[in-house]
Amino acid sequence: MSTKRPHRKSRFGCDQCRKRRVKCDEQQPRCAACTHRDEPCRFSRFPRAWRQDGTPSHSDSPPTEPQAETVCIPTSDASICAEPPTSHDMDISMLSCPGSSSSRFQELELMHYWCTRTSSSFSQENTMVFRDYVVQQALRFGFLMEALLAVTSVHLACEAKDANLAHAHVSAALQYQTKAMAGLRSTLSTLSPLNCDAVFVSSMLVMVCSIVSPLISTARIDSIKSTAEAILTLVDLVKGIRSIHHVGRAWLIEGPLRWFCGGVFDLPPISFSSPLGVLRDLNSAMSCDPVQHIFNHAIDELEQAHQSKKSVVPWLLAMKPAFLEELKKDNSVAVAIFMHWGVMLDQLDDMWWAKYAGRRLVEEMSTTLDSRGEEWRQLTAWCRTQVGLCQE
Repeated sequence: MSTKRPHRKSRFGCDQCRKRRVKCDEQQPRCAACTHRDEPCRFSRFPRAWRQDGTPSHSDSPPTEPQAETVCIPTSDASICAEPPTSHDMDISMLSCPGSSSSRFQELELMHYWCTRTSSSFSQENTMVFRDYVVQQALRFGFLMEALLAVTSVHLACEAKDANLAHAHVSAALQYQTKAMAGLRSTLSTLSPLNCDAVFVSSMLVMVCSIVSPLISTARIDSIKSTAEAILTLVDLVKGIRSIHHVGRAWLIEGPLRWFCGGVFDLPPISFSSPLGVLRDLNSAMSCDPVQHIFNHAIDELEQAHQSKKSVVPWLLAMKPAFLEELKKDNSVAVAIFMHWGVMLDQLDDMWWAKYAGRRLVEEMSTTLDSRGEEWRQLTAWCRTQVGLCQE
């Protein structure tokens, strides 16, 4: 009697394959069937337990019933049944240490705030990607969930009216961020199409936290850092994001995050030609090669970013390591270039974190440059006017 050939059931196939009742190879971000048919591929089923690297904790044995869970994320404003709590509505006593049993309600509130507010602050056209796809990925990859909770906590801190509450949110954000970084480090050595999206988004969210959190005014004087100190934490992180983007670009452009590889941002028609011309003149007068060449490259990239409207936020990724090192040294020309980037960030009205960070960067760096001589006053006055710190 012939034996029946074993058959492996596709338990966690994509929605399209399940709808067509065909077997799915479960490869992400796009299965072979959807790739062949050139159709969008979406997964809404996955095992209950996943490791940090995104693989099932018991990949060889099927889960007990129920075999899979479907996670539904609100996809329209009509499905939201309550207004998200604002930061000043929250009681500081409700904020607990992330990971403790008492933090469960707090993290549910953070997820609600992410879905209703924070997820729309990266790209209005791609809000659904952050509200739906990124959350699904976060349920698979623990480090992405930690990064998501971290940036949402920072968002609440920025909107907090009370300095003590802002400090509590920042403290929670830093704890989530630390866990996210630990998970990222353990996953980078196994970067693959399966986890590339989660790794890339996590690194971007951690970068947002690293830019904004040190700039938030809190009740703790010792917690306030200068912009220069904040930038120190970005150097290695930016290098890591550049590596992830370089290695995973071919995978990113095949999935929902393809717009990250060439997104266009709606910027107001501000003329950068005159201030950047003054900046080039100051660079020529105050810098020597090879630093002068490095700064000219940074200025050219900044001008190109504004003209093309494609690289405003990822401008840091295009910077040479030598420029970041000069920024660490508090070089005046490097500070002035970064101040102009702050102006461009401030123009991104849809992105709370960019506008907040841009205004703070301009405020602090213009004050620093004003103290270094009259030659900087023309540039600092222009930048402060653009972000609304002074009248024209």
